[in-house]
Amino acid sequence: MREETAEKLNNQAILLASNGDYHEAIACFVRALTIENGNALLWFNLGVTCRDAGNLDSAREALEKAHDINGSDQEITEALALVCYSLGDLDSTLRYCSERLDSDSMNPHLWNTT
Repeated sequence: MREETAEKLNNQAILLASNGDYHEAIACFVRALTIENGNALLWFNLGVTCRDAGNLDSAREALEKAHDINGSDQEITEALALVCYSLGDLDSTLRYCSERLDSDSMNPHLWNTT
């Protein structure tokens, strides 16, 4: 019997998402999060997959959880700012971009988003 770990589920979900099987990938991420709910990478990957699947509200929720866990991760903040922008929430977009620009003032992705 193969032991189910968050890492294995994450890897499986990434493979599924890369093949366009977003529904199954999201299910794997959700299962992995039942094992490691405080894992920012899992929340981030779930958010990116939801975004790619066209579900921006779910993407934002997952990315906000990733951000709450690891607010210093530039990639998380960038993805969250872009999802907020796509949702038309310009106040949140500006807030997240400004937050990261305080510590990384030369980040071109954030300057282009703001």
